[in-house]
Amino acid sequence: MLELYKNIQHDLKEEHTTTFRKEVSKVMFLTPPESEETIKLKQEIKNDLKSESGKPIAFVQAQRYLPLPKFKEDISTTTQLLE
Repeated sequence: MLELYKNIQHDLKEEHTTTFRKEVSKVMFLTPPESEETIKLKQEIKNDLKSESGKPIAFVQAQRYLPLPKFKEDISTTTQLLE
């Protein structure tokens, strides 16, 4: 993974960056489940979101990004994740 990081750093240097790419980007690295770097939840997170009429709704309807530290808290519901 360190090599991949170095390659990204190299590609983002000024001489390798076009005007189109001069924007802030966040990069997420995925690791295999057995990797020591993989973040494991303490418990399952139950989706408890409901529509105005009280019907269950999906937590992710398109894309949703949450900061990693949020998952290190004692979270058990999707409502808590959004607080």
